[in-house]
Amino acid sequence: DELSHLGIKFPLKFSLITANIISGGLRELLPLMKRLLLPGGVMILSGLLEEEVKDFKALLRETSVEERFLEGWGALIYRESSYP
Repeated sequence: DELSHLGIKFPLKFSLITANIISGGLRELLPLMKRLLLPGGVMILSGLLEEEVKDFKALLRETSVEERFLEGWGALIYRESSYP
């Protein structure tokens, strides 16, 4: 797995995941972060330029995504709605 080299054992899941990094890093980590999010959990992605928010919202492929903007920066609040 992507984090096994750090000694992190799976399955490891989180109810809250936050990331405030530039879009290249977020894009690369997004599939892993979605897998690590518990059903009903929340993921907050920030560090996006305002014009990048639409693309990231499409990557999440969900309707349960809120957008926030401040001074040219954007953030997404994603709520995982799938349950086992």
